Amino acid sequence: MDADGAIFEEIVLDRAVHSVTDVQVACGCRAEQVLKTLVLAGSRRALVVLPGDRRLDLRALTVWLGDAPLRFATRSEVLAMTGQEVGTLSPFGGFDGLRRLADVRICDLDVVIAGSGEQGVLLRLAGAEFGRRFRGEFLDLA
Repeated sequence: MDADGAIFEEIVLDRAVHSVTDVQVACGCRAEQVLKTLVLAGSRRALVVLPGDRRLDLRALTVWLGDAPLRFATRSEVLAMTGQEVGTLSPFGGFDGLRRLADVRICDLDVVIAGSGEQGVLLRLAGAEFGRRFRGEFLDLA
């Protein structure tokens, strides 16, 4: 539990993870339980969180964000916009200037595993707890 009362478990790994499959192997979980945190750039910017077995519907997201052209941010843009490295992104950062969106399916999962913002450290929490703690909008993104 953190100072705000969020209930989670830190998972400290002895190796780096770079993909949903890497996290599955390291944590013994299903792909849908691994949260992918993506950063999109363009005339509008967004941080998007999806279950690991889903693909982002970029066309739908573009419509929701007001037909602004979007693209996946580069590694250097992700670092500049979030202060975190690709592969470590936590969905719980402040992220000023980024619209925060999460897929509605996440809250229905029993357990989710997300980045912590730190290399080699993941967070495990209930999907419902993610729903209470995520500071953004929930949409059908996949």
